[in-house]
Amino acid sequence: MNFKKINEEKYLLRVDSNEDIVQEVISFCKDLDISSAKISGSGNVSEVVLNHFSKDKNKVTSKEIVEELTCLNIYGLYADKDLEAYATFANQKMNVFGGKIKSTIVNTSCEIFIDVLNIELKKIEDEELGVKALYI
Repeated sequence: MNFKKINEEKYLLRVDSNEDIVQEVISFCKDLDISSAKISGSGNVSEVVLNHFSKDKNKVTSKEIVEELTCLNIYGLYADKDLEAYATFANQKMNVFGGKIKSTIVNTSCEIFIDVLNIELKKIEDEELGVKALYI
């Protein structure tokens, strides 16, 4: 992973082949002592694990996809030393799908913008929702 500081509140990361986007973003934010940030980006991946949460069933289901995919967009929030990110992917047949990213392995490269928010954000367990939610 390489990065460039654009200004005091914006960075551009290039996540390289065989690296996990989620882990690289978390490590980067921890290393630079960033408490909260929004992330966005795109690129190419060779493997992705997506999660889906069903409130009615109070259950998370996962799907692993191992094939060359174009990551059309990634958008997420880094808070409380964790990254919650969602993405849309397209395969070679141009089928599009997406979900909450659990992990992604980069194929060639992914470019990720990190916009530092400079505010303390916390996630707490919300019993009504059944998940950790942003405390506002």
